Amino acid sequence: MAGESSADLKEGATMDEQAREGYHAAIQLISTDAKAIWDSFRSLLAANTIFVGLAGAVLKLYPQFKELPMILAILGLVVCVAWLLITVRHFDHYKYCYAWARKYEQKALGPGHIVQAGKTFAEGGSVTVEGVHARMTWASRLFRIEYLMYVVIATFAVVYVYLLKAA
Repeated sequence: MAGESSADLKEGATMDEQAREGYHAAIQLISTDAKAIWDSFRSLLAANTIFVGLAGAVLKLYPQFKELPMILAILGLVVCVAWLLITVRHFDHYKYCYAWARKYEQKALGPGHIVQAGKTFAEGGSVTVEGVHARMTWASRLFRIEYLMYVVIATFAVVYVYLLKAA
């Protein structure tokens, strides 16, 4: 193998090896995407909390400055739109990476492994792992985290609309 480049190794790799490499890469992308989703959510949640708190404080402490809460509310709405678009894009890419992971998992490991079974589990179905049956509780099947994130974004948008009317 001395003198062979990584490109030569990949070209000479078997389909199983290529599938394992693809599976590993897809799993890494899923992990990176999950972190990016939560990092952006936390950051934009903090930014919106500051906007709302500042606008509320200005309304209460400095009622003569009607324009400032209105400007903060407009900026907050713009941030909410950006937040929504960022979140939608992150989740779309996350789903895309999962699709590739399922494909490569099937090729590399065969049917019924964690990513493939995870889809069934996430959709509320039952899965069996080494004789143990698992299914989400009824409460966790009522929603998806993605949808709850959208509810949080919409809640801030409603607060900003209220602030616009109050200003």
